[in-house]
Amino acid sequence: MFGNQVGNMFDTYSFAQAISRINVGYRSHQVFVVVPNTKLVFQTLSLLKRNGLINSFSLNFDNKEFKVFLNHSSIFSKQFPTLNLISKPSIRHYLKYQTYLHDFYGTPFMIISTKHGLITNHELAQARIGGELLLIFGPQPNFRGI
Repeated sequence: MFGNQVGNMFDTYSFAQAISRINVGYRSHQVFVVVPNTKLVFQTLSLLKRNGLINSFSLNFDNKEFKVFLNHSSIFSKQFPTLNLISKPSIRHYLKYQTYLHDFYGTPFMIISTKHGLITNHELAQARIGGELLLIFGPQPNFRGI
Protein backbone atom coordinates (compact mmCIF):
# COMPACT_ATOMS: atom_id res chain seq x y z
CA MET A 1 0.00 0.00 0.00
CA PHE A 2 1.38 3.40 -1.04
CA GLY A 3 5.05 2.51 -1.45
CA ASN A 4 6.99 2.11 1.75
CA GLN A 5 4.18 3.48 3.90
CA VAL A 6 2.84 1.47 6.79
CA GLY A 7 -0.83 1.92 6.17
CA ASN A 8 -4.26 0.61 6.87
CA MET A 9 -7.76 1.39 5.68
CA PHE A 10 -8.03 4.34 8.10
CA ASP A 11 -4.86 5.89 6.66
CA THR A 12 -6.26 5.57 3.14
CA TYR A 13 -9.57 7.09 4.21
CA SER A 14 -7.76 9.92 6.01
CA PHE A 15 -5.64 10.55 2.92
CA ALA A 16 -8.70 10.78 0.67
CA GLN A 17 -10.42 13.01 3.21
CA ALA A 18 -7.38 15.33 3.36
CA ILE A 19 -7.28 15.68 -0.45
CA SER A 20 -11.01 16.37 -0.54
CA ARG A 21 -10.74 19.08 2.14
CA ILE A 22 -7.85 20.76 0.30
CA ASN A 23 -9.86 20.76 -2.95
CA VAL A 24 -12.90 22.27 -1.21
CA GLY A 25 -10.64 24.88 0.42
CA TYR A 26 -9.23 25.93 -2.96
CA ARG A 27 -12.67 26.10 -4.60
CA SER A 28 -14.18 28.13 -1.76
CA HIS A 29 -11.07 30.36 -1.41
CA GLN A 30 -10.50 29.45 2.24
CA VAL A 31 -7.31 30.63 3.91
CA PHE A 32 -6.75 27.28 5.63
CA VAL A 33 -8.28 23.81 6.00
CA VAL A 34 -7.95 21.18 8.71
CA VAL A 35 -6.95 17.65 7.66
CA PRO A 36 -6.28 14.39 9.58
CA ASN A 37 -2.77 13.65 10.84
CA THR A 38 -1.28 10.49 9.32
CA LYS A 39 2.20 9.69 8.04
CA LEU A 40 0.97 9.64 4.42
CA VAL A 41 -0.82 12.99 4.81
CA PHE A 42 2.29 14.51 6.42
CA GLN A 43 4.54 13.37 3.57
CA THR A 44 2.06 14.61 0.97
CA LEU A 45 1.76 18.01 2.67
CA SER A 46 5.56 18.24 2.79
CA LEU A 47 5.74 17.68 -0.99
CA LEU A 48 2.93 20.19 -1.64
CA LYS A 49 4.71 22.81 0.49
CA ARG A 50 8.10 22.16 -1.09
CA ASN A 51 6.55 22.67 -4.53
CA GLY A 52 4.63 25.83 -3.60
CA LEU A 53 1.11 24.39 -3.77
CA ILE A 54 0.41 25.22 -0.12
CA ASN A 55 1.94 27.97 2.00
CA SER A 56 2.52 25.96 5.16
CA PHE A 57 1.01 23.48 7.59
CA SER A 58 1.21 22.88 11.32
CA LEU A 59 -0.10 20.42 13.88
CA ASN A 60 -3.10 21.46 15.94
CA PHE A 61 -2.73 21.45 19.73
CA ASP A 62 -4.08 17.89 20.06
CA ASN A 63 -1.70 16.45 17.39
CA LYS A 64 -4.63 14.76 15.62
CA GLU A 65 -4.99 17.21 12.73
CA PHE A 66 -2.93 19.50 10.53
CA LYS A 67 -3.90 23.08 9.78
CA VAL A 68 -3.02 23.61 6.10
CA PHE A 69 -2.61 27.17 4.77
CA LEU A 70 -3.51 27.24 1.08
CA ASN A 71 -1.55 29.14 -1.56
CA HIS A 72 -4.09 30.84 -3.82
CA SER A 73 -1.36 32.77 -5.64
CA SER A 74 0.22 29.56 -6.96
CA ILE A 75 0.20 29.24 -10.74
CA PHE A 76 -1.08 25.68 -10.31
CA SER A 77 -4.12 26.76 -8.28
CA LYS A 78 -5.13 29.19 -11.04
CA GLN A 79 -4.75 26.71 -13.89
CA PHE A 80 -5.94 23.42 -12.32
CA PRO A 81 -7.62 24.02 -8.97
CA THR A 82 -8.15 20.31 -8.26
CA LEU A 83 -6.04 17.54 -6.78
CA ASN A 84 -7.21 14.28 -8.36
CA LEU A 85 -6.83 11.20 -6.19
CA ILE A 86 -5.79 8.45 -8.62
CA SER A 87 -4.97 5.26 -6.68
CA LYS A 88 -7.64 4.06 -4.30
CA PRO A 89 -8.00 0.86 -2.26
CA SER A 90 -10.36 -0.55 -4.89
CA ILE A 91 -8.09 0.21 -7.87
CA ARG A 92 -4.39 0.93 -7.97
CA HIS A 93 -2.60 2.69 -10.81
CA TYR A 94 1.08 1.96 -11.24
CA LEU A 95 3.27 4.11 -13.43
CA LYS A 96 6.41 2.92 -15.20
CA TYR A 97 9.08 5.44 -16.11
CA GLN A 98 8.55 4.75 -19.84
CA THR A 99 4.78 5.25 -19.49
CA TYR A 100 5.42 8.56 -17.75
CA LEU A 101 7.61 9.75 -20.64
CA HIS A 102 5.05 8.63 -23.24
CA ASP A 103 1.73 9.61 -21.63
CA PHE A 104 2.36 12.06 -18.79
CA TYR A 105 5.46 14.08 -19.68
CA GLY A 106 4.50 17.72 -19.29
CA THR A 107 1.93 17.09 -16.56
CA PRO A 108 2.41 19.98 -14.12
CA PHE A 109 2.47 18.06 -10.85
CA MET A 110 2.07 14.43 -9.77
CA ILE A 111 2.81 12.54 -6.56
CA ILE A 112 4.07 8.98 -6.94
CA SER A 113 4.72 6.48 -4.15
CA THR A 114 7.93 4.51 -4.67
CA LYS A 115 10.05 2.16 -2.59
CA HIS A 116 12.06 5.29 -1.69
CA GLY A 117 9.00 7.18 -0.41
CA LEU A 118 6.80 9.83 -2.01
CA ILE A 119 8.25 11.75 -4.94
CA THR A 120 7.01 14.20 -7.56
CA ASN A 121 6.93 13.56 -11.29
CA HIS A 122 10.02 15.77 -11.70
CA GLU A 123 11.95 13.59 -9.24
CA LEU A 124 10.59 10.48 -11.02
CA ALA A 125 12.05 11.72 -14.30
CA GLN A 126 15.45 12.29 -12.69
CA ALA A 127 15.50 8.95 -10.84
CA ARG A 128 14.07 7.00 -13.82
CA ILE A 129 11.91 4.78 -11.61
CA GLY A 130 8.22 3.98 -11.41
CA GLY A 131 5.69 3.63 -8.63
CA GLU A 132 2.07 3.97 -7.62
CA LEU A 133 0.43 7.13 -8.94
CA LEU A 134 -1.34 8.77 -6.01
CA LEU A 135 -2.23 12.32 -7.08
CA ILE A 136 -2.33 14.53 -10.13
CA PHE A 137 -2.76 18.26 -9.74
CA GLY A 138 -4.70 18.99 -12.88
CA PRO A 139 -7.18 17.31 -15.19
CA GLN A 140 -8.09 13.65 -14.70
CA PRO A 141 -5.97 11.52 -17.07
CA ASN A 142 -7.13 8.77 -19.40
CA PHE A 143 -5.75 5.48 -18.06
CA ARG A 144 -5.55 3.46 -21.21
CA GLY A 145 -2.20 1.83 -20.59
CA ILE A 146 -1.28 2.08 -16.92
